[in-house]
Amino acid sequence: MLAAGLLGASSAQAAGQVHGVIASYHGKQIDLSKGWQGAHHCVVHGNRTAECFDAEQLTVAATALDVCPSEKLTFWDQTDWHGRSVSFDQPGLRYFSSVGFENQAASWCNMLPNYGQHANLFNGSGYALRLGWYVWEGYQENLKAPYYKTNTAVDIDKP
Repeated sequence: MLAAGLLGASSAQAAGQVHGVIASYHGKQIDLSKGWQGAHHCVVHGNRTAECFDAEQLTVAATALDVCPSEKLTFWDQTDWHGRSVSFDQPGLRYFSSVGFENQAASWCNMLPNYGQHANLFNGSGYALRLGWYVWEGYQENLKAPYYKTNTAVDIDKP
């Protein structure tokens, strides 16, 4: 039922039902749905607030294990955990359009704080990909069709 509701995500956005998340960046408040103003990484707290950082403020590393923020579900706009990234740290449904990241996710990492906490990633057709947290199965990977750069929303389970 949730997937069916996400099929209309762009019409919900057009009707003004999806609002931009307001982020703190260099002492200013920016609406992420209208652009990142040069930010490289944004952490979304709940539905309406976030904080953003420059690339220089982040540690650059070669693998997701090194770059995946602790206690967050993170998406990057390039494969192999490079490029701009957005992290979510609380359960709930998040539309990527509200954070200016719709159809951009190319890789992901799930380091949510509760072992076994999952999320569903939805593409524009309403299909869901379950993003798990199992060390032995892998909890990070590059996205492949039909999820590569076709993402509209993520729904994080409650612990």
